[in-house]
This record gives sequence, C-alpha cells and structure tokens, in this order.
Amino acid sequence: MRRTVVRGPTRAAKFLGLALVGLWLMLACAGLVHSGCARRQDSGGEEKAVIALLEEESRLAIAGSIDSLLSLYVQDDKNARLSVTKNASAMITGWASIREHQVNLLKSSWMGWQDKKFRKENVWVKVNGDNAWAVCDNIWQWREGEQRKQFQNIQITFCEKQGGRWKIAFQAFVRDPEHLDVIDIE
Repeated sequence: MRRTVVRGPTRAAKFLGLALVGLWLMLACAGLVHSGCARRQDSGGEEKAVIALLEEESRLAIAGSIDSLLSLYVQDDKNARLSVTKNASAMITGWASIREHQVNLLKSSWMGWQDKKFRKENVWVKVNGDNAWAVCDNIWQWREGEQRKQFQNIQITFCEKQGGRWKIAFQAFVRDPEHLDVIDIE
C-alpha cells in the first residue's frame, strides 16, 4: 500500500498568499474610505453658487431689501457674526441678534451714501458636501458729495446647504492693517 503524503503549502507560498490577501484588504479599505470620505469633486458649480450668495447679500444690503436679505441666512441659535473694525470688535450670536443687527444696519446712515458699489476680490472657496467656506477682499465704494470713498475688509463666510440652497451660517468682517481707514479715491 502506497502512502500518500499530503504536504501543506511551503512557507514561501503561505507568505505570498497572506501578502495578496493583505494587499486586497488594503485596497478594499482604501476604496471604502475614499468613496465615503473624499471631498466631492466640484466642477465649479457649487463654488460659483457660494460666490453668488456673497454677492447677492451685498446687492440686497445696498437695495435695503431686508426680507430678501434675511432669507440668505441660516436662522438658528448657532449663527454668528464677527466684526473687527479699526476701533472695536463685536461678536453677535444667535439668529435673533443677527436679525436685529441687519435691520439696524439698514436703518443706519450708510443707507444714505450715494452711488454705493461693492467688489469681491481674491475670492477663495472650499466646498465639502453641504458645507462651504469662502474668504475674499470685501471692497465697498460710495460717494459723499463730490468725494468718492472706499473701505475694505477681509470677509470670511461659512455656508450650509439647506433645501438645495446655500445659506450663511457664520460671517466675519476683519479690517486688515493695510486697510484700516476709509480712503478718498478721487
């Protein structure tokens, strides 16, 4: 009677098998992580929508369209606004306080400025799913009598997408040292 000896895989074969299984598991895990956590590719459409939101906010403020302006904000207690000017800084938190601030701004003397214009320059936007943030130079110009005036600050805005529409969840307006004063430009 002949005896058949069944031998297991060699040590090299075992190592190669484990290496292949390990490599397959790493690739599978990497694929799962990438598909679930990676930043969604944006062809620019979402970034353009965020920039349009910033511009719409300025246009509506100039027009004094309070109801339309307020519709651009996330209306919850976590909304906040930071203003840092040449002489003071203020943090406003909660929707009721932000609403009151915006209404008061539209009642202030700046509504009497003539020929108001704004520009957003050096705009940088990052979109990740239903959240986005933007940074830009926020430049305002107006006329007082025959004199054209300008001030500039850095605008930082965080947005959330709600019901398919971008809304403002936080804003900061910070005067940078190079642009502390209102300047005459003509």
